[in-house]
Amino acid sequence: MINASPISKSSVLSATSGGLEFYRFVIPALQVYGNKARLVCNPFYPDSKPSLSIFFSDGQWLFNDFGDPSYKGDVFNFAGHFYNLDTSTQFHEILTKMDNDLFLNLSSPASYPVSPFYYGIPAHHAKSKATNHSASVKLRSDFLDFELDYWSKYNITLDVLSRYNVCPVDVLEPSPGFTVRSTLSNPVYAYSVCEGVCKIYQPLNTKYKFQWIGSHPSSWYFGYEQLPSSGQLVFITGGEKDVLTLASLSLPAFTLNSETATLPPELVEELSARFENIIVLYDMDETGMAQSEKLCRTYGLTRWLLPQWLADKGGKDISDYIALGGDIERSDILAESFEVEVTVTSQAEQEIVDLGKLAMLARITQVRSANERLTDAATMPPIKRLLDIFFHTGELAILFADTGVGKSVFAVSAADAIARGTNFMGLTNDASPQTVLYYDFELSDKQFQKRYSDESGKLYDFSPNLFVVNLRNEESENLSDSLSFDDILFYNIERDILEKQAKVVIIDNLTFLKTQPMQEQDTALAVMKKLIVLKRKYDLSMLILAHTPKIYNTSPLTINHLQGSKHLSNFSDSVFCLGHSATDNSLRYLKQVKPSRSAELVYDIDNVIVCEIRKDNSLLTLVFRNYDSETNHLVRREDVNSELKERARQLRVEGKTIQQVAEALGKSKSTVDRWLKAQ
Repeated sequence: MINASPISKSSVLSATSGGLEFYRFVIPALQVYGNKARLVCNPFYPDSKPSLSIFFSDGQWLFNDFGDPSYKGDVFNFAGHFYNLDTSTQFHEILTKMDNDLFLNLSSPASYPVSPFYYGIPAHHAKSKATNHSASVKLRSDFLDFELDYWSKYNITLDVLSRYNVCPVDVLEPSPGFTVRSTLSNPVYAYSVCEGVCKIYQPLNTKYKFQWIGSHPSSWYFGYEQLPSSGQLVFITGGEKDVLTLASLSLPAFTLNSETATLPPELVEELSARFENIIVLYDMDETGMAQSEKLCRTYGLTRWLLPQWLADKGGKDISDYIALGGDIERSDILAESFEVEVTVTSQAEQEIVDLGKLAMLARITQVRSANERLTDAATMPPIKRLLDIFFHTGELAILFADTGVGKSVFAVSAADAIARGTNFMGLTNDASPQTVLYYDFELSDKQFQKRYSDESGKLYDFSPNLFVVNLRNEESENLSDSLSFDDILFYNIERDILEKQAKVVIIDNLTFLKTQPMQEQDTALAVMKKLIVLKRKYDLSMLILAHTPKIYNTSPLTINHLQGSKHLSNFSDSVFCLGHSATDNSLRYLKQVKPSRSAELVYDIDNVIVCEIRKDNSLLTLVFRNYDSETNHLVRREDVNSELKERARQLRVEGKTIQQVAEALGKSKSTVDRWLKAQ
């Protein structure tokens, strides 16, 4: 018998991801986004409307019922309700039950010797733990119709079940005096490991979904024995059913004992020698996302990401994806490649890591007939105007302007209108109210307050659908050296989108998303690719604010005034700009420089929208004035030259050299020399 350490509160929290796995044990449909789970009905009383909040705080997952405040506390209080035990007097009993039900093996080993049976395979890589209980199981060789119906939902055939040694259970006795029979309401199956050892699977039993019978193998990989000797790709999944689903699609796969299990380096080396690509395809919940990213970053593997619509329909894995209508041949699954970020300490580890740097393999192209494409498009939501022809649903638009012109003023007012489902500045909005995330990397909280309050201190009342996101300075100063600021920022943006279920994202401004200068082509391209991945993954509408280099408004604004213009404009759906009128300091004008693919060019050099910047009921905003030619709002070149010549004379009087004057004015040395000689 194995000697086990006494079970404790901290050991249970550590083994259950801060308690999250126990909440999932009780509520299998729990969906987690970032540090919160979607509201669910309280399982402890008839709760007709979801009122139970489960959230992460101070290192563990807590719960609070808005419908009944007596239900709140940590996971142990939650378990007390579940087991009908008192946490103050029966705490150790609660810990023990949690340990046994989740097979944590904290107080005693959870595997059992079994009456002999055999329906198995050689236990490759399997190591067993000692046992001290008795149990028995009786298997059937033939599946009943209702059992086959269950597997067929996931495209899993009888041939696949037989090949992977999955068999139906007739009678299960996990402990003396307790008998479970496979029925229509509670089918029971066994994943056979070797003689006397199997993993029981009860898909409809929320309390005892998985149980080990026999000596629990610590390093057994379901599906590993069925892998081909070599091939283009192999999948690592989060569970046995996912392996079977992929096998039904002729895709080789295996699973570790759990999504939190460690992948041994020697196994990576073995797989890398046999397969060109190793792909990690875990559940799309918080644990699956975090563990798959960790695994991929450690070994430089590729991760496949399931689409958001799957979670919206209550699914979380590749089996659910197939069952709910997903098509692997024309999939909306995305792929991510990761560079190795682990510290290599030996030559042997270096060789393993090098083998782990595999190229991304994903079906990113989609072959359809023209008629199929039209049919598919007919089922999609129509494109709607958010800001007339400047910004549409499902598009990525860029708004650029010089510093201080008012692009943030424009964008905040536009965001408020989009969140309300109303027009702004006369620009038509066809869409219903949208949840908007506005990333403000420009203003401090006090600056934001001053901008959106009047002289008496009355604050503007923004739409409740508008959420403003800024950087937490205390957190950003303590970032890990192993991850770049850019990667962490994009990770947080994706988490925010999931948490708020946002449909519109506005980023102010683009240069904040990358630490390298945006003028670099590779930098601009990398940023745009990340934004496009987010847009497509979550079906977003995105408005990105960008700067221009300092310019004199002597000539019309064009796409060339946008920093990194070539790559930025190529990957955007539309680009428009905000100019500063030379006729009045309060006037601005709006102009298209790249029309949307969903609209035509209307507001060009001969027809710009003139607007005025002003305070309106505590809101600093822009209001429509009229339509005009852009040339009427530009500075005459001779006026600019006259001003520059006078400034050159003043700088020369102050003792500046001709070279210093030229640099200050942004002119050539010969031009400045000619101006000074002519005076």
